[in-house]
Amino acid sequence: LEVPVAELSGNLAAGSTDTGFTIRPALGACTKGDAGLAPMMQTNEAVACLTGFYLLRACKGLCNECAYLEGAMAWKNAHAGITTVDQSANLRLDAILVA
Repeated sequence: LEVPVAELSGNLAAGSTDTGFTIRPALGACTKGDAGLAPMMQTNEAVACLTGFYLLRACKGLCNECAYLEGAMAWKNAHAGITTVDQSANLRLDAILVA
């Protein structure tokens, strides 16, 4: 999980007894009106898991950047669709579906 992800797109995690996806979000600028990052992690879907997406800490220390999650779908999960703890960056969620 310490190696940066080049691309994680079009995946389905279904029926997991724990977390569907554990990812370290990409970092980018926190500019108002910014279109976000290039689609590195899009159209990933977590269904019927305990937790859909668990976002790890994006920065090792404090930082002035935004952590991004884009195009994620989380539905029918037992506890939470998307969760993060101890996040030291602002978190930006774009085009997210949680049901």
